[in-house]
Amino acid sequence: MALEALRDTLVAALAIGALLRLVLVVGSGQFSARSLMLCLMAAPPGHGDHLVAQSAIHRPGRGGAVLKLVCALLVFTGVGLIGPALQRLL
Repeated sequence: MALEALRDTLVAALAIGALLRLVLVVGSGQFSARSLMLCLMAAPPGHGDHLVAQSAIHRPGRGGAVLKLVCALLVFTGVGLIGPALQRLL
C-alpha cells in the first residue's frame, strides 16, 4: 500500500470519528461557546502539524520514522479509549 493511500485512509478514519463525536456532543446539548472557541484556536496548530508531518514524509529516510510515530500514537489512543471502557464493564 502506498504511503499516500495509508495517510489518506488514516485522515479519513480520524475525521469520521471526530465528526461522529461532534454530532453526539451537539445532539446531547453539551457543546458550549467555549468549546467552539477552543476548536477554532486548535485549528491553526493542527494544520501546521499536518504540514510539518507531510514535508517530513517526503524527505528521504524520514518516512519510516514518521510512520512508526503515527502507529505508536494510534496504539496509545486506542488503549486510552478501550481502557476506560473495559474498566466500566468489569
